Order: sequence, then structure tokens, then C-alpha cells
Amino acid sequence: MKTSLKYILVILAALSSAISCKKSNMDSAVARFACKIQTKVSGSSWEAEDSVGISGVSGRRTYSNICYKTPAGSSEDFIPTGEAIYYTDSEPVKFTAYYPWKAELTAGTKYDFSVKEQSGMKQFDFLWAEATGKKEDTEPVSFVFSHKMSKLVVTLKGVNGSEYEMVKKTACGLSGLSTEGYFDRQSGKVSILKVKSDTLRAINNAENPECNTSIIRENKKDNSISYTMILPPQEFSEEQPLKFHIYVPLFQDGDPARYDIPVDLSQIQGNDDKNALQSGYQYGITLNISNTSVTTTITDIVPWISSEESSTEATM
Repeated sequence: MKTSLKYILVILAALSSAISCKKSNMDSAVARFACKIQTKVSGSSWEAEDSVGISGVSGRRTYSNICYKTPAGSSEDFIPTGEAIYYTDSEPVKFTAYYPWKAELTAGTKYDFSVKEQSGMKQFDFLWAEATGKKEDTEPVSFVFSHKMSKLVVTLKGVNGSEYEMVKKTACGLSGLSTEGYFDRQSGKVSILKVKSDTLRAINNAENPECNTSIIRENKKDNSISYTMILPPQEFSEEQPLKFHIYVPLFQDGDPARYDIPVDLSQIQGNDDKNALQSGYQYGITLNISNTSVTTTITDIVPWISSEESSTEATM
């Protein structure tokens, strides 16, 4: 009798477990995600295998830094690379997502970075978004990503008869910058280390080519070359301004001529009178190079969604 009772209890426990699992499966539903971007540093669409990290809390289940990727460059519907995210009840879930995904951030939220090697700028072109979804939704959760860093486009332009080859060989660096910090994948905030770096040589750096930007646009007809850099948002001051150091090879032999030019970004219309690089904006600086001088043209800032630039003269 005891043996029979024991078997009955085992069967009842199994049935209870099966019913519980069935109920759990009925209560849960897989979450779907669409990840939209207006631009990345390398273009205006995702590349194949681009990955984002998605986090959220559904019921008692916490999802942290779950990797989703695009199967093709034109696809906005991302798929899980392993574990999928489920709604465990009918309550709305607030999700956050960031790019580029980093496996080590599953246990933490701070993504350390250095922008000294501009050749690898894809690794610090931080995008972030948040959105809310629920089990009853028929459409995917739609993330609309925004840039959290600042984009700087430096154009070297030959004027007053300067030859294109001289412009092409001109080197340029920036000082007064903080080049290191961290990006918080949960809040989307970029924080910088307050220590200002040595000169960031990202244009024609022969000694350390890995520091050179990988995005270069040549315009021989306009006698100019544009170089794109990704920098962390930060403020500058009169005592420690953002400064350009230009090295112009005037002669075949001998050291190049050096010009040091501070730039006050508060002069740019649309920058809220701030001498700062602001998150999510593109800034343009044109350096007009001749045999005897270098002058600047500062373009209006634009939201970092296109490469269109309108210029306004600034006296330096």
C-alpha cells in the first residue's frame, strides 16, 4: 500500500510539473526586435553580422546584454545569436539596446574606450536606444538608435595656388582633448576621463599609422581632402581650448611648417553658445592651406544623420 501511494505521489508530481510547464509556455511569448539607424560612421545601414546588446526585465526574468545580430546588411529585424528574449507575463517591458555589442558587458555596464586609434573607430561609434514592448504586440519592438559620440570632419583645402599634392601630404593633430572614458550601455551616457591627452595625430601620422582615421574623402577638383574622426563629447575653455596643429610640407627637404590654431566651438551657430563637442552632432572644420598661412572655416553643426554641411566664416 505504501509502495502504491509512493507511485501515485510521483505521478501527481509529474503531472503538476507538466501542467506548470505548459502554463508557463502559454504565458510566455518570444520578443521580436527591429533595429533602425539613420547613420553609422561607416554608412547608413547595418552591415552583415552587426550585433547589438539588448537588456530588459520581464516579470521575474532579467535579460542582460543578450546578443542580437542582423543576418544581412539591409535587414532591420535582428535575430538572437543564442538565448532569445521572452515576455513572461502581460506587463509592458522597457528594453535598452546598444551597439557595438561586447560580450564582457554581460556582468557590467561600463564600456571602456580610447579614441587614440581612429583606424578602429567602429569600436567606439556608440549607438543607443530604448523602447517598450509587450506580449500582445503584433509588430517587433522598434529601436531607433542615436549616436552618443561626436563626429568631427576636418577638411584640408588648398588655397592661393597651393598644389593638391602638398595638401595630401599635410599632417594634422588635435590637442586639448580627453581621449579616454567609458560608455554606459544601460543609460547610454558617455563619460570622459578629465585628464587631457597629448596631441591626437589622426591625419597623416607616419610614426603611428594606426592612429590615422580610416574615413577619407578626396576631392581633387575642389583641391581638398576631408578626414572623419569620432570623439567623445566634452567641453573646452579659453585656458585649454580645442587646438589644431597643422604641419605643411612647404619644401621637399627639411621640417614642415607648423601652425597652431585654437578653435572656439561656441562661435558655431546652433551649438547653444557652448565651447563643446555635443553628443549626437557632426562638426566641420575646414583648414585653408596656402604657402604662407593656414586659416579656418567653421561649418554649422548638424544632427549626426547626414553628411550635409553648410559653412560660415570664422576669424581666428
